[in-house]
Amino acid sequence: MASPAASPALIAVGYIIGPRLSAVAFSGGAFGWLFLVPLLLFIDPELAQRVGDATDAEVADSVWRNYVRPIAVGAMLVGAVHTLLSLKGSLTQAFLRVVQDFRKTSFVESAEEAGSRLEMDVSLKWITIGAVVTIVPMTLLYWFFTRNIGGALMAAVVMSITGFLFAAVGGYLVGLIGGSNQPISGLALSTLIVAALLMVAIGVKGGGGVAAVLGVAAVVCCVSAMAGDMIQDLKVGQLLGGTPWRMEVAEMISTVLVAFVLVWPMVFLHAGVPGGIGGRELAAPQAGLMAQLATGIVGGSMPWALIGIGIAFGLALVLIKSPSPMLIAVGMYLHFDTTSAIFVGGILAWIVGVIRRRRSFSEPERLASEN
Repeated sequence: MASPAASPALIAVGYIIGPRLSAVAFSGGAFGWLFLVPLLLFIDPELAQRVGDATDAEVADSVWRNYVRPIAVGAMLVGAVHTLLSLKGSLTQAFLRVVQDFRKTSFVESAEEAGSRLEMDVSLKWITIGAVVTIVPMTLLYWFFTRNIGGALMAAVVMSITGFLFAAVGGYLVGLIGGSNQPISGLALSTLIVAALLMVAIGVKGGGGVAAVLGVAAVVCCVSAMAGDMIQDLKVGQLLGGTPWRMEVAEMISTVLVAFVLVWPMVFLHAGVPGGIGGRELAAPQAGLMAQLATGIVGGSMPWALIGIGIAFGLALVLIKSPSPMLIAVGMYLHFDTTSAIFVGGILAWIVGVIRRRRSFSEPERLASEN
């Protein structure tokens, strides 16, 4: 355990999410480091001996990494499911709306046929061609991972079906509850579990199966996020009188171009930051949850006892109506200096809020300070 990380980025995260949510995340970190780690060492003193010749800080870090983190994964799993269940009404409404809208959709080829250029979308022919162009190379990639044609085809089918459904649902939910509340992690997690169980059912296991399952989940995660972003852009276009098919083509081109650019910051961060993505500095808790589930279900190396304890803990948080069980679990999953830095940012946001209220800013001054 260490003092708060001197990271402007982490402090900024706490400032953005505010004092309440940063305190919730910090409570998860405090519970994991100040309660669970000492409790586990008290229950089993040999844990410290198994680490070897190490300092107290190294022993605590080892216990947290090997025992507390899997418990946090179980709690995050419950948090993701709870988020989806809390949105069951919106999700059901979204699925029904998708079916209704698809039945009513007419793909026209000209403005005369549509009646107005404002009603023209990309034609079904080009949508089909684009789908094939993207699905075929992904299927080949899944075959490269699994070396199993059945597993590759299964992964491609799951990706195509869930990607189509969750893109439509994700876009609808953004319009209904806002982009910040879109349950992307829950949708991706649902896809991952379905893909993993089907992989095991057809006998695809090991590292290749894990990679294919994570690939499917990653694609669906990106699809859901992009759908939410595009629906906002199309809404602005509708308000300003833009032509839908032109905007859709521009979005597709920009997505392809940006994909070749954004990969490099990820590569540089993974290579340049100690521990890389998934390490102490770039923990990526939701990605860690999915990696551990895929490894456990397909690879057969899940610490089920600890995951079960985490699930029970997550259910307890839900039953007592704790604020954001998912965020508490994320706080447990992150290193304590990370959650501490986020908490410091939340405290700064609270102090700034108090000062702003005491100074009684005028409306223009208040807007300027917030933006």
